[in-house]
Amino acid sequence: MFNWRIIIAAIVFLSIVFTILMVNQGHSNFAILYIRDVPYGDKLAHCLLFGLLNGVLVFAFRGRTISIGPLCVYKGALLVSLFVLVEECSQMWIPTRQFEMLDLAADFVGILLSSLFCYCLLRIFDPSAT
Repeated sequence: MFNWRIIIAAIVFLSIVFTILMVNQGHSNFAILYIRDVPYGDKLAHCLLFGLLNGVLVFAFRGRTISIGPLCVYKGALLVSLFVLVEECSQMWIPTRQFEMLDLAADFVGILLSSLFCYCLLRIFDPSAT
């Protein structure tokens, strides 16, 4: 039996990876060109893309959490956070990219807002998950 949550998460993840690879090679598409024309569009895109990835992973893992000291963190949020750190830091060594701390901040704002949204949804629709 297919787990649709995992399939959706994989599709979102692979779409983001494809976009990252395109940009790393200096290619663009209509969405990337449009985002570049919107003031702070790049930061908004970071926030939305990684917030979306976080949301689908939180639901793919059915809201499961892991304790890190006193914090209880969604497994999906932890995975997305690690991915974001690696992806953003890797830009220091890619000639067509440049590392920006504001991009990293936008990524984490998206993850945080998405986690809060997921927390609220899970409390409403699946109280046993929180």
